[in-house]
Amino acid sequence: MDRSLGRIIAASLAAAGIGIWNVGSQLANAPVILPNVWQLSFLQNVDLPLDSIAWQILAGALFFAPLLTTSLIVSRLWAETFARMRGRPLDTGWIYAAWLYTLLLPASMPLYFAALGLTFGLIFGCHVFGGTGRYIVNPALLGIVFLLVAYPDLLGDSHWLPGVDAPSTWAAVATESVAASGPNAELAWLPVLLGQQVGAMGAGSAAACLLGALILIISGVASIRMVAGAVISIGLLAGLTEGLNGHWHLALGNFAFCLAFVATDPSIRPQTKAGNWAFGMLFGCLVLAIRTANPQHPEGSLYALLLASLCIPLLDYVANLALQPSGNKTTKLHG
Repeated sequence: MDRSLGRIIAASLAAAGIGIWNVGSQLANAPVILPNVWQLSFLQNVDLPLDSIAWQILAGALFFAPLLTTSLIVSRLWAETFARMRGRPLDTGWIYAAWLYTLLLPASMPLYFAALGLTFGLIFGCHVFGGTGRYIVNPALLGIVFLLVAYPDLLGDSHWLPGVDAPSTWAAVATESVAASGPNAELAWLPVLLGQQVGAMGAGSAAACLLGALILIISGVASIRMVAGAVISIGLLAGLTEGLNGHWHLALGNFAFCLAFVATDPSIRPQTKAGNWAFGMLFGCLVLAIRTANPQHPEGSLYALLLASLCIPLLDYVANLALQPSGNKTTKLHG
């Protein structure tokens, strides 16, 4: 596996660990649990108190492990299929794609739909372009967006926890008038930032995601310009619009996860300094625009990153064109 992809996986381990615990914590505090899946039936026979960390980690792991195993099998099968068809070595990014995709899933995702979404993302987002290093859209991201478009009920407002009729924290704030700021706030920002929210398994803790982004910046995998551009743009625009403040947009939903581990994909990131600034700012602006224009959508960060990723070649082209001397610009345009 490519060293940069391995570093992204390593940087996301804290987010994954907190996410696994968070799933169990949310289940332990749920008002009603319907044992309609084998994990919940098994947990009812476990001799551990619900408020114990051991029970909560076990509960989260029982949902995370089957999804990760399914994703790894699907990703390996498609990597081997295309490697044999083309007579090339096995694609180096198959573990990375499966890992990232699993962290973007809710714990309630059925395994066959998880396999279907990743299959679409790998075929049309990765292998048709030649594999890792050649695609223009992250395959894990494309797979999740495919499920959002084709099967919106799977990621609807009340299908984020298995056996529990519970919306994601973002949906609760955006559509159910759950106050996230002000004197009557029902949510506290710091606990949500640290990891107490319902959503995708890897995106529960924005703090862990931002820590991962910092590690990737220090190791040279991520661009500080891209990360700073996204944070600055969403903060400034949030101050100019009504609704949530910028620090709440940073903590809620998939924004921090997408910024830290998906936008930093070496296959899609811009190659110029100006392109990284523009990409980050475009991503932040699109997140706020989609969330503000359509708050009833489960999460706008995924669509925003997909659209911003498609613009990366144009952003790099404009950046390179702007840096050329005026005479070379004329020659290139007319030659």
